[in-house]
Amino acid sequence: MAALPRGKPLGRLYPSETRLNPRGYGGKGVMRRKFTMVSWAARPEVKQAWASLAREHRLKAFPADGNVTRIFGFLDGTLMRTAPIMLDMDKSRKLGWHGFVDSKEALLETFQDVARLKMVRLDKTPNHAAIGVIKGR
Repeated sequence: MAALPRGKPLGRLYPSETRLNPRGYGGKGVMRRKFTMVSWAARPEVKQAWASLAREHRLKAFPADGNVTRIFGFLDGTLMRTAPIMLDMDKSRKLGWHGFVDSKEALLETFQDVARLKMVRLDKTPNHAAIGVIKGR
């Protein structure tokens, strides 16, 4: 299979190919997507919708154009991986690798910090479904 150009449009798709062979056999992993999060976030209707939500819930304004690429570019890199990624290091940390931090608790604290910065709204109800899932209820 010929190498595909990373992040270059191929018709209506944006292919990216891993330099590794994630399965150990067969061809390299290829991810094809119809849009990038950067291109989505830069659309005028998305910016307008964000501004409306920000006014309604007293949130920070949508990031300036320079930040759209920085923020959503990272999201593209995270979501559009062509190889497996290890997201949970709990087992390693429990075995003594650099101490232990509960990933679910850290995620909940991150949401609370972002809500405190008024970037998102976090419902205060004690039985909020997202909080229950994060805490393992």
